[in-house]
Amino acid sequence: SYQYPKAWSGWALFEGLDNVSEKIPINPKELYLFGVSAGAQFAMRFAQLYPDISKAVCAHAAGGDTMPEVFIPTKFFLTVGELDNKDIRRVDMAKSFVRGCKDKGIDIELKIIPGIAHMHTEVQDEMSREFFRKALHNIK
Repeated sequence: SYQYPKAWSGWALFEGLDNVSEKIPINPKELYLFGVSAGAQFAMRFAQLYPDISKAVCAHAAGGDTMPEVFIPTKFFLTVGELDNKDIRRVDMAKSFVRGCKDKGIDIELKIIPGIAHMHTEVQDEMSREFFRKALHNIK
């Protein structure tokens, strides 16, 4: 159930941030979340629970989502493989999530990666780094 931050993984993230902040100067009030598959689901849901501290989310190949009920200021970048539709229709889910976010005025972008199924690639990592760089500096 770790993809549901309300279950236990949300407090586990906060505990981890507390531990890290004792040794490294970080700002736990400005989170940039990255996840793949169930980790992507966690990041998307966490941002909706804690939008005041979730600045941006990169979510790759999410196998489930929770549709936002209201506007949140978090920026989202989703990717999914064009062929990632075997057991879970991830492409359709991603498109639906994007529509739901746009209906609420949420800043979201979706890239469908040609020719790949359920996997994580360096191309997605590079796109994520660029997205986070722009989000950090508030660049469109």
